[in-house]
Amino acid sequence: MNQSSEMNRDIRTGMFGALLLIRPYSIVGLFLLYFVAKVIATKSIALDYKTFLLFTPVLLSWAFLTFLLEAEHKHSNRKQVSHVYSAVSILVAIILGIAWTKAESIIFAIVLAIFTVLYIKKNSVKVLGNLSFISRGFMELSIFFYSASLYVGGEILNNSFTVFGLIVLLITSVRSLLGDIRDTKFDSFTFSKTFGYGISYQISIMLYTLAAIFLYAATNSLEVIFPIIAIVVTLLFIDSGRIFHRLAVILSSFVMANYILFLANAPSIIIVDILFICILSNLVFYDAVPRESNPKEITSTRYGFIPWATPNKEWTGQDKDAKNN
Repeated sequence: MNQSSEMNRDIRTGMFGALLLIRPYSIVGLFLLYFVAKVIATKSIALDYKTFLLFTPVLLSWAFLTFLLEAEHKHSNRKQVSHVYSAVSILVAIILGIAWTKAESIIFAIVLAIFTVLYIKKNSVKVLGNLSFISRGFMELSIFFYSASLYVGGEILNNSFTVFGLIVLLITSVRSLLGDIRDTKFDSFTFSKTFGYGISYQISIMLYTLAAIFLYAATNSLEVIFPIIAIVVTLLFIDSGRIFHRLAVILSSFVMANYILFLANAPSIIIVDILFICILSNLVFYDAVPRESNPKEITSTRYGFIPWATPNKEWTGQDKDAKNN
């Protein structure tokens, strides 16, 4: 093993291992989710010390979620973590939430814990596996409501919170479902594994469309919902769970950024939309250019009108099964 490979291995399994497991690439999106709740609650986009202070328990709730997933899944190629990590994270999040703000925040921390437990059983209980993408959506919704409760306690069941909370539920459920499409041949029980990834794509389009309708009803702005429109159109022409899951993660952040800008009456939403198209184009077409250095899984990406209407054996693992037989 060369020195570079040894260094990379040490980074993944050493002192930075636990940090990598909380998905640092998701923290910006997590902050935006929290910040939307803050803006709705306070009617202010100011970034003061309190904003970052109250983000601490939200970040800890996210750490609870990711550490518990890792402790349960026990991936052979990742740093193994103890359940103590997740237990300490959620305990500190609850204590800080109660001490700094409102006691009602404990309710949403508990709801998050419940849906997380349901989600992590997706590979051992079939019915939970089939519904795991919905459980993942409720996990994100719980974090959103937990963030809001830090500011307003139990007074979150008003139109502004519930409407955007529904949008969070829908786009996160799709994000999880697209991740299941990517992992179809590796998972034991998921909706895509049981019913096929063709119908999973159809449900993804339907849920994204519903999210766009609700968001348009709340904002009356095509600029705000443009990223959702763009990804729905792309879903009709690309078959790649790998590409779409990455796009779905990015989309969540852009939807929240657009909504924050809308609440702030900012004129720059169109610039954000253009940036999203730049990222979408890069993820969709960069790997389409033939290169010998392209990873093997890229070869299974298919282009055309509704390419997922017919089975892709690379994604379902049928080719591998055939070879084994």
